[in-house]
Amino acid sequence: MRLEKFTKYFGRVGRVVALLAIVLPAFAQDPHAPSGLMPQGRNKGRPIEVDKQRSFKIIEQTLDKDGGVYRIANIAHGYRFYIGTIDLKNIERLVFQMEYFPPEWIAAHTQVRVDFKPDSPVQLTDQICGADCPQITAKSLVFSNEAVPVVGGPRYSLQKSIAPNFALAYRLLTLETKVAHQVGSEGNRVDQWEIILQSDKTRAGLVAQFLRDFHDPSMTQVYHLLKRNCTNTLFESIDRYLSNPRDWGDRFQTMMPIWSRHALRGRNLIHREKLEPLEKEFANALSTEEVFGKRPETHRSSEIK
Repeated sequence: MRLEKFTKYFGRVGRVVALLAIVLPAFAQDPHAPSGLMPQGRNKGRPIEVDKQRSFKIIEQTLDKDGGVYRIANIAHGYRFYIGTIDLKNIERLVFQMEYFPPEWIAAHTQVRVDFKPDSPVQLTDQICGADCPQITAKSLVFSNEAVPVVGGPRYSLQKSIAPNFALAYRLLTLETKVAHQVGSEGNRVDQWEIILQSDKTRAGLVAQFLRDFHDPSMTQVYHLLKRNCTNTLFESIDRYLSNPRDWGDRFQTMMPIWSRHALRGRNLIHREKLEPLEKEFANALSTEEVFGKRPETHRSSEIK
């Protein structure tokens, strides 16, 4: 039965039941899948697309003088989610990345890349099939805070993201997944700057701060273009770690992804010189579909209208 017919007979409650019937079977075997319901706004209670985007989940952690060891679920690689153990002492480099997309004069996405020492990559195990599936070796992971639509809802746009149309996912992904999407599929430019920490501050300490601040596995927050976006959520965590006071001018810079490099320079966190752009570092990048195949159909738009 099509969703609109179900709604006609059973009203709003029926719509929610029907949506859940579509969404929940995909996660029946995944113990770490979030409930995936929009936390607030006019779409409150509607399922969100957690089969595509979801927040990471800390399963276990052991703190030590080097930062600690974290066992984390919902690490995205391609279309699937994995469990990995991250030892913070094995971090070799942090990189601030800015992806540009049209209109480039105002639109961008920021994220932080974590590179691990060559002899200490992160081993990822599929969180559904476990040892029955091949392990993935991740040399780099990416923190990326993103808007997640409700099932059958509007796609992301600058205009629609001013209203509470999207949930907020604090994502942790393999670099390969980001390269395939941003460079291979979208053909976007991605600038990179190495993050330089001063005095007693460490890469492990900053990543530990990210893990604390971004840990929202139930996805209880709503994305907002100005109030809670990919960039100001990063800077709130960075400033908390640096004990950095914030004025209104600075808040304006950190609200807009396109101006965030100036905020980084103001904190002496990057040099003026950039690293090699991501699209040149991975000049032969393939698209997401070429690398990972076609996305499995979980939410069928024809059924959700």
